[in-house]
Amino acid sequence: MPSTSGAGSVIRVVGRAHMSTALEIGYFVLLVSFLSGAAISFDRLIRFERQFHSQAWEQDGKPWFGSLGGGRGWKRCWLAWLFITPGWTKTDTSAIHLVIIYRIWFGALAVGMLLGMVIRSL
Repeated sequence: MPSTSGAGSVIRVVGRAHMSTALEIGYFVLLVSFLSGAAISFDRLIRFERQFHSQAWEQDGKPWFGSLGGGRGWKRCWLAWLFITPGWTKTDTSAIHLVIIYRIWFGALAVGMLLGMVIRSL
């Protein structure tokens, strides 16, 4: 009967640890990619609103990344636009596409985080 102790079992345990670390790193990179996609698509949506719908942009509190201000407007819009389609986008197909892309990236991030929590709890 083969022994379950010894060098072979140590290699298997170490191999599993490396695989677990690689999976965790891959998971983290995937989540960062989703977060980056959401941030970039939101930024593109804000830029589009500013360029083509400037009156709505001002009413939204001039949301903007960086040092141009717009902190409150940015904070309000990033969450609201996930659930409520802004009125200024309803007649502009390019704006609708940007909203959809933003929601897909953010949805992928949320699903990835939830799956990670479920898998960690098993």
